[in-house]
Amino acid sequence: MTPRLPLVLALVLCMAAPLSAEYVRSHAVHRAFLKATGFPHGRPGYVADHIFPLCAGGKDAVANLQWQTVAEGKVKDREERTLCAAIRRFNQHWRPTP
Repeated sequence: MTPRLPLVLALVLCMAAPLSAEYVRSHAVHRAFLKATGFPHGRPGYVADHIFPLCAGGKDAVANLQWQTVAEGKVKDREERTLCAAIRRFNQHWRPTP
């Protein structure tokens, strides 16, 4: 069982994240990360993962990427989908009206 505190903390910190569901991922940033970590053609059994999710205000930058096993990535992706959905719901209900 993974601790839930980081997920809850991320939600609280990112309530003002953009409403848009589109987050631009740069191929140049991805390639730079692969090269910087010594695996220019990828790392077998691993995926490049954003440490702080883009939907929660994380940057698409080499400093925000990490290697993660495929299995760990699936678990984290599932938790991030929950986080991002909660952020979207919050933003839809609490947006100031002009």
